[in-house]
Amino acid sequence: RKLILYAGEAGIIGLEAIYPEYSEEQTEYMIRLAGEYGMKISGGSDFHGDNRPESPLGCVKVPYSRLEELRNG
Repeated sequence: RKLILYAGEAGIIGLEAIYPEYSEEQTEYMIRLAGEYGMKISGGSDFHGDNRPESPLGCVKVPYSRLEELRNG
């Protein structure tokens, strides 16, 4: 929580809240934190190539509405 607060104070405007290694509860917590600190929500599969098969491209679905929020500032 403190790290997210400090990041926001430093000018960070977004938080990767949707991540393949997060449980559903962790994802919900991160989304809640982002909202509390006025941050945009992003996410991704953490794909780094075929050498990391545990995180395949597309394994995490980020709602299109999140992209629209990022685009609209």
